[in-house]
Amino acid sequence: VWALLCLSALIISLGLNAIGAPGNWGMLIIAGIYSWMMPSDSPYAFGFIVIILVLFLAIIGEILEFLTGVIGAKKLEEVRGECGAQ
Repeated sequence: VWALLCLSALIISLGLNAIGAPGNWGMLIIAGIYSWMMPSDSPYAFGFIVIILVLFLAIIGEILEFLTGVIGAKKLEEVRGECGAQ
C-alpha cells in the first residue's frame, strides 16, 4: 500500500515538473520517506546512497534549469533589440 502511495506521489511530482513547479524536491522527499518507512530487509528497499544520488540529480536539474532560463532571456533580449532598431 505504501509503495503505491509513493508511486502515485512520484507521478504527481513528475507532472508538477512538467508545469514548472519544483517537482524534483517533492520526489526527493518522497524517496526519503519511502526509504525511511521500508524495512531494510525488504527486497524493495534502497539505501542512503540512492537518496544522495537523487539529491545530486535534483541539484544538477536546478542548475540546468537556471542556465537555460539565462540563455533564453539573453536570446529574447537580442530579438527585442533587433525589433527596436528597425
